[in-house]
Amino acid sequence: MKEGSYAVYKGKIYEADLSTDPKEKGLIMLISYEESDLNNGFVRDRIFGIIKNVRRDELTTAYYLQTYAKVQGVSVKVTEIQGDNIYIYSNDYNTFQKLDMEQYEPLVYHKWIKKDAVETMWEEKKPIWGFMNA
Repeated sequence: MKEGSYAVYKGKIYEADLSTDPKEKGLIMLISYEESDLNNGFVRDRIFGIIKNVRRDELTTAYYLQTYAKVQGVSVKVTEIQGDNIYIYSNDYNTFQKLDMEQYEPLVYHKWIKKDAVETMWEEKKPIWGFMNA
């Protein structure tokens, strides 16, 4: 299951984030897990692995990907799946009450549920960093 920021660069999807290097301010850091990308201008980074900083105009698009599930008629966010168990969370108090969730911190409620409690599950992509389409 994927969750987080992604960017399409030269037809390939990479995990992405704003560059953490102060000298690269305004650039987007692409994160790869493939050694072959070292032949395409990516470099090894001690923290992130294999990365490349690019300008926004070098990307086709960028988006945030989130997985959702419908449980007892309400939508919740999914952050983890382990075997037959799914970790869900919500910021909605009514959802917290209806699904008998636990409070993790103020306005954050979570719970492990069984897969068979899920009515449906889907992913949503939302454009980020000024892109109009995901």
